[in-house]
Amino acid sequence: MPDEPVIMGVDAALSATGIGILKASGDDMEVIHTELIKTSGRQSLPKRLEKLYNSVCELIERFNPDILALEDIFYSKNVKIALSLGQARGVILLACARNKLRLQEFSAREIKQAVTGNGAASKEQVAYMVKSLLNIDDNFETYDISDSLAAALCMGYKINSPAVP
Repeated sequence: MPDEPVIMGVDAALSATGIGILKASGDDMEVIHTELIKTSGRQSLPKRLEKLYNSVCELIERFNPDILALEDIFYSKNVKIALSLGQARGVILLACARNKLRLQEFSAREIKQAVTGNGAASKEQVAYMVKSLLNIDDNFETYDISDSLAAALCMGYKINSPAVP
């Protein structure tokens, strides 16, 4: 891993995938880029997945991250939501493989614990701590952005201190 790794955090979903890219310099982490990749429910599933795949690949090529941090799949009682999340994750995993990008997956609990100190934190608490830890004033367009930055932060903490999840 380079001295100042670039970490791409991803909050995967079919309708809106949050991307947060950080540069880690020791304990300091700087936001390089955030983006929300939206797909339209009016498009066919293959077209939506293609757009997500192409967008993620373009960001990988543009920012050349050293690692991608992705929230692991969670249990959902809604089968349709779980299936669409799995499909979105699948194209992100494919983008990692095709671009030979290292992947690290974290549970939602691990990410929340690393960022807030509470594995059961709310999305609001995560967003607040992400802003505080990264010293940014941004009012996030959606929680998808703050969640992606939280995944990247979690990875940054793991790089700097292997004892932290």
